[in-house]
Amino acid sequence: MEYVHAVLRKAFNDAVRVDQVLASNPAERAKRPRKPRPAPGTVWNDDQLRAFLRVARRHRLYAFFHLAAYTGAWRGELLNLRWADIDLDAGEVTFRGSTDVIDGERVEGTTKGGRERTVSIDAGTVRVLKEHRARQARERLSGLPEVLSVTRPG
Repeated sequence: MEYVHAVLRKAFNDAVRVDQVLASNPAERAKRPRKPRPAPGTVWNDDQLRAFLRVARRHRLYAFFHLAAYTGAWRGELLNLRWADIDLDAGEVTFRGSTDVIDGERVEGTTKGGRERTVSIDAGTVRVLKEHRARQARERLSGLPEVLSVTRPG
């Protein structure tokens, strides 16, 4: 509907300015149609999230999934995390920036709000991160590549 309005407005503008067959553009006085709001995405309920995390527990990215679920952080913020940003003793994670991959290149930037923010994490999340860090240390010793940027040393 918005496209139809734009086409009519352009055609009437041409009729006024170019062809001079109209004195004024009637589409200028018409209300622009509203864009329909997109349907909201579905959000998992508590049971669905628990089921996902139970299955994901065996996955190498489990710490990433868990941290995403329990902090509400954006994907780019999580990808930008370093161990230096995580204080396991205080139970805090500080999101200092954001990372994305554009045309195959890693691009680092600021957080969405442009400022760093610190989020408290619960004891279960601290435990997950400690387990992940220990697993990362074992993998480093065995020569396996690191998978999560959240697991890279600061």
